[in-house]
Amino acid sequence: MDLICAANGQNFPSRKYFFTSPNGYQKKGRPRTRWSDAISRDARTIGIPNWRTTAKNREVWKAAIDKAELITKNDKYF
Repeated sequence: MDLICAANGQNFPSRKYFFTSPNGYQKKGRPRTRWSDAISRDARTIGIPNWRTTAKNREVWKAAIDKAELITKNDKYF
């Protein structure tokens, strides 16, 4: 960063960028879970390592969905 500021001490655009405060804000805490992350986690729970390739085969995917429904019906914490 010192080299960027030393290039031109007055109006170098990077200097303005690095030393100004952002107008927006960032939420605190853990980022929200994405849909694909939730599907990946649930698929690993029922023993599917890669759900995207499994979903391409409709018969295998249907069997996996049926298995997941049985697990969620039997597990009161799911």
